[in-house]
Amino acid sequence: MKQIAAYPKNEAHFLRLIRFGKEIIALCHSHGANPILYGSMAHFLHTGDKGMNVNDLDFLVPSSKLPGIFRALRRKGAKEFYWKVGSTHTPDLMRAARRAKGKTLLVRFPDWNGIVIVRGDLRVDLDDLVRTYTQDKRPPKDFVPLDFNGDRIRMISLPGLRNLYKVAYASEKGKDKARMKRKMKRMEASLKRK
Repeated sequence: MKQIAAYPKNEAHFLRLIRFGKEIIALCHSHGANPILYGSMAHFLHTGDKGMNVNDLDFLVPSSKLPGIFRALRRKGAKEFYWKVGSTHTPDLMRAARRAKGKTLLVRFPDWNGIVIVRGDLRVDLDDLVRTYTQDKRPPKDFVPLDFNGDRIRMISLPGLRNLYKVAYASEKGKDKARMKRKMKRMEASLKRK
């Protein structure tokens, strides 16, 4: 079982992110969702690249669980942040979160493709398992067990992460495509050094 045994370059932020992530994992479990870690933290855990930053957490969950999780967060006082696709960007959300002074902000994407949960400079994305990860709309099965600071969850496997990066690269444009290519190269370089 994989464990969080080392820290990235932004260790202080990473430790606060883990505590926030544990809150969201508990909420997911209370709604019958077993979140699957992917994204930059999975990249870090697979490569051990201590020179990288992990700025947010990304989890895959079934889209059918997202409305209940969203409503539970609203009942706990989270405020909805309206994201206009095409004109709202991540910096807009993060500025609003800083102005919210410790309050939780939520973004819900159309058709329950995902929700974003932000508190201050901490961000957790809950993305639809099937739409995010596969082109053929079948849930993936290539996961590894992870001890997320005492919570047993699953994490995308290294081959699964490589596949996800390829899918994301194929769908991106412009600066995002270049950013994705840098991530892919960094991951492969880290694995060669390992």
